Amino acid sequence: MKARCLLGAVTLAATLAIGCDSSEKEKKAAPGDGNGNGTRTQGDAAPAPATVFLRIRVAGDRALLDVIARNASRDVHGAAFRLGWAPERLTFVEAHVSDAWSSSAIHHAKEGLPGELVVVWSEKGGAAGVPASDETTLGTIELAVKTPGPTDVTFRADRSTLRDATGAAIPVEWRGGQLAAPRD
Repeated sequence: MKARCLLGAVTLAATLAIGCDSSEKEKKAAPGDGNGNGTRTQGDAAPAPATVFLRIRVAGDRALLDVIARNASRDVHGAAFRLGWAPERLTFVEAHVSDAWSSSAIHHAKEGLPGELVVVWSEKGGAAGVPASDETTLGTIELAVKTPGPTDVTFRADRSTLRDATGAAIPVEWRGGQLAAPRD
């Protein structure tokens, strides 16, 4: 049983990592709206996409970026995304999953290049997903402010994905923000 759960978790993490890699192959392979969101018949309305956005706050020399999802048509079983910022202004400290995820959820964050963070948050196996039809905080990214002043923080939408329990992509719009760190 443990082996099957581990295999399921590894498979989902691999699916999320692939979604965070390059989506061109998926876009070309999947019929429908050109975004890999499946086939629709004439007259079917496209579901409104979910939105993932940042709510940014500053506490001393730290910037706290709450990653918030809303209007998801299905529960979020996994989220994989890339965030970017000016590395001369900010540096990665750590990422925290919210209480919306189960205690057994997978959560990894790594700054591959200065100013580019890769994050994967995912439930394991058959665990329930995170309901995000209403505004739901998925987690918080903590950055140290090195140089005060306004700084853009952006999602790499082409390298980001939300997935449901079957591994299918949830249509989503990714919206970054601007940190307006106080000046000394």
